[in-house]
Amino acid sequence: MAAGQLVGQYPAILGVVLANISHLSREIVEVSRQANDALLSLAPADPNQESLQLDTGAILATISAELLRGTLTPAGSDADPQVAVAMAVQTEPSRLEALRWVHFLLDRAQTKVLVQLPTILPALLDALLAHSETVVEAALGVFAAIASCPGQFRPVLGELLGRFRGDTGALLLQRGGALVIRRLCGFMGAEAVFTELAGALHEEQDLTFAATMVQALNLILLTSPEVRGLREKLRGAAVPLPAQPSSR
Repeated sequence: MAAGQLVGQYPAILGVVLANISHLSREIVEVSRQANDALLSLAPADPNQESLQLDTGAILATISAELLRGTLTPAGSDADPQVAVAMAVQTEPSRLEALRWVHFLLDRAQTKVLVQLPTILPALLDALLAHSETVVEAALGVFAAIASCPGQFRPVLGELLGRFRGDTGALLLQRGGALVIRRLCGFMGAEAVFTELAGALHEEQDLTFAATMVQALNLILLTSPEVRGLREKLRGAAVPLPAQPSSR
């Protein structure tokens, strides 16, 4: 098959390859990993070449489906935790490679990836709340990379904030949301994250939701090592109260 024809088949091939990276057979896993590495190496260095254009949208749809495997989504947050953890362990290799692909596409075709954010962000946000610590760390790296793209910091943090709305969102916040915010502070800078979230909550119309988020952010600010620098900066900027006049 010619190079151009192979590139056109990337979404279909990638779906099979990513799924089989988590296969129970070691031989199938090894072949799938080799195939995945080959796909990455054969992808055009310039994705805008007319004869070798990657179908970024279709590839990201495939990646999103793989990221959602084994992750408790908001709709499935009442599922058996033991089942969820077992699925997370089983599918971890596939989801790690899927996240590797997002990094790859951001490097090769950033503009096309950003156009497709509605496709990838929901799956990426679910990966941030996965039961696999390794997947969470990798997803944080991708999330931070997207947020660092021009004009994306505010919208992606807004999407994260929106994930914590409602009863299900509150459960997600309690289960792992605070840890995600802490880790994002480590990746993206505590002051930048808190400033953006504070600005969004200042304009929030749902006061109950705003109060819940403020309480969670206050706890993070007071206790988390990831925000120590911001905590010390705020402490240093505090204006001491004037001395009270003596009653004598």
